[in-house]
Amino acid sequence: MLAQILDARVPVVASPVNGALCGYISEGTEVKLGKASNSANGNFIYIEAANGIRGFIPGATRVIQFRPARLLKDSPRCEQPNASSAGLLRKGELIFLVTGSNRDGWVQIRTKTGEYAYIPANTRISIQPDNPRAAGAKQIVIGLILLAAGLAATSWSMSSASNGGTYLIFYGPVIYGIALVFQGFIRLLLNR
Repeated sequence: MLAQILDARVPVVASPVNGALCGYISEGTEVKLGKASNSANGNFIYIEAANGIRGFIPGATRVIQFRPARLLKDSPRCEQPNASSAGLLRKGELIFLVTGSNRDGWVQIRTKTGEYAYIPANTRISIQPDNPRAAGAKQIVIGLILLAAGLAATSWSMSSASNGGTYLIFYGPVIYGIALVFQGFIRLLLNR
């Protein structure tokens, strides 16, 4: 998940265990947050900074998180809550929700170009996965499992009815599984 550092000077260590210093990141630095880690030295979060520094920062570091989302309808965009509209965001556009910024029925966002604005809190959005490639791979795996289960159940039903009985064709899981595999491949291709 994307985030921005709020503290003035944050140490980055190579490992939460030995604490060897990699460098410092300052307020305003954009980072990609990774997994949290606990050690005898305290709580740490793995980060990858935009300036190339990778390592662990203290878990108590203050950050603003940006949650990726897509607009499901056009929305007015304002510089401040309840201000006059400064433009229109289009349906399907990717935005980043700023965590903890809901005030007076407005939510602060960041656009793809890095500009900050506010949209009405009742705007319909679709929260996007933090890692679309991993989400695409997960869809493919689930689709293949459903496809295999549907084919196996159909095969079992046909073999049970081999002496002239009736059998069931489980086309629901097969069709849904194929659709999930297709959607997963599309997601992987679009997020190279």
